[in-house]
Amino acid sequence: MQQMDRHFTGTAKLRSAASCPSPRRRWLPALAGALLAACLAPAPAGADDAQEILLNSLQPRDTTYVGEQVSEGGRRHHGPGDRGRGPRLRQQVYRKDNVLCIRYEDGGVVFDDGKKAQIYNPRANTVERMPSNLDPGVIERRRQMLKNARSPVEQLPDERVAGRSAYVLSVKGEHGTRKFWIDRQTYLLLRHEDTRPEGHTRSTYYTRIDFDAVPTAEQLSFNPPPGVQFVEGGRRPLRPEHAAQMARAWGGLLRPGALPAGYQLRGYFRHFFEGQPALATVFGLPGQKKSLTMFQGPSRGTGRMMQRQRDNLTVLAGRKGGADVVLVGPFSEDELQKILDSVTVQP
Repeated sequence: MQQMDRHFTGTAKLRSAASCPSPRRRWLPALAGALLAACLAPAPAGADDAQEILLNSLQPRDTTYVGEQVSEGGRRHHGPGDRGRGPRLRQQVYRKDNVLCIRYEDGGVVFDDGKKAQIYNPRANTVERMPSNLDPGVIERRRQMLKNARSPVEQLPDERVAGRSAYVLSVKGEHGTRKFWIDRQTYLLLRHEDTRPEGHTRSTYYTRIDFDAVPTAEQLSFNPPPGVQFVEGGRRPLRPEHAAQMARAWGGLLRPGALPAGYQLRGYFRHFFEGQPALATVFGLPGQKKSLTMFQGPSRGTGRMMQRQRDNLTVLAGRKGGADVVLVGPFSEDELQKILDSVTVQP
């Protein structure tokens, strides 16, 4: 079931969103299901057994539609009269060929152009960038994981979702039960429900879908707002107050006063050295991959953790008060030394 879990959420990183602190907790836990219900492309009919239906739903194929989804859940079921659905989050879904855009009612956006996926969280003002869920190579790897999965797929009686007839499939394992409602005509996933062993259920489903509608260029575009922080591959930044709380262990949150021209704060990230928590503060140029990373943690030899050259990066370690500091970036040692000399505790 662990293989199945990674397969059907798209990436393990998305699954980890369920444990993120508030305010991301409000809508990111529903993201995996929303992506799942929107990204899987229609495939030709002809499947007979349950596993083959799932495999057909994963065929890489261009498609076009406009729809509305609802994500809900997260609370425990207490009995037949209490569905425990938790908050309901609505999303508008636009798909044309190999471009997908999901717009959340609170301003969040998922944008996938077949080459790269971007997830915009308006409250944290971050854009998380990751490989496309629509890439044929990614889809084929998921198909292979499904073929190799040990958990059997059970076919249940058909039901209707968003006015359309759907296959209903169930997969049970040690991590819970997952159910899938797959359109009998197009093989698009119309609904997904995940019930954990402790009774928590999350569900994402279409309430409306129109395969004759064609999204506009505006509906299929996404331009990150000014000042947004870009995050690569699921590394979610800490909120500044959480970073400051963490930094109390070494006397306060450290920041350089002299940064290279144009460099801006991208975010604070939890880091571990020899099993102990530390902090990584990342600075970068807007729209570029170049970055400067400052590791900081209680003075216990943290400066040893990256004492080497790699990938044209320079590493410089030092001590600031009760903290060990390590700077890593594409600069000369003299430039890094100037940055290190300017590091002080944030007021």
